[in-house]
Amino acid sequence: MDLVLSSIHPYKATYSTIQGGNQGPPLFIAKTEHWWKDGHITIEHLVGEGSDPFAEIKLHNSLMGKPDDSVTVRGRQIQILDHGWTWKSVKFAAADGRIYKWKLEGMLDRHANLEVEGRIAAVYDRGSKHLFSANEPPTLRIYPEGLSFVEDIVTTLAYITKRRDKTSEEVAVVAAAST
Repeated sequence: MDLVLSSIHPYKATYSTIQGGNQGPPLFIAKTEHWWKDGHITIEHLVGEGSDPFAEIKLHNSLMGKPDDSVTVRGRQIQILDHGWTWKSVKFAAADGRIYKWKLEGMLDRHANLEVEGRIAAVYDRGSKHLFSANEPPTLRIYPEGLSFVEDIVTTLAYITKRRDKTSEEVAVVAAAST
């Protein structure tokens, strides 16, 4: 399953299908509350199941990020098992109990791979802007290994990118205050 995102920020984007090389109908929307509540994110289905959020993410100010953050999918808490200092790698327990790991890679964290038991379940590509050729939009490719927990994939991608961005902002504030 290939999805195209409306923004490089998975925590405030519409996720649409790709049909015949073109953008198809939207499936999900991730919404970040206003700037004073930028740590609260909801994710909704846009097709079939109504517009009630199926996922909610609550981030709290903390350079460590853990343990106060809350990530829920359909009322089930997603457990954050481990993360790197810069949030470039995060391990979660999936809906089926298996451990999966997002790993951000590349310049400006352009790529993120999700692995389950050593197999790739999803790949996020932040896309790119070109001066003399067509832009490449952000995409999320979900492989057959990940189709059974698509909601967890979309939710945890939104979480890891938002937590990484929020932690980077907090580090910058602390660094500026100490100079």
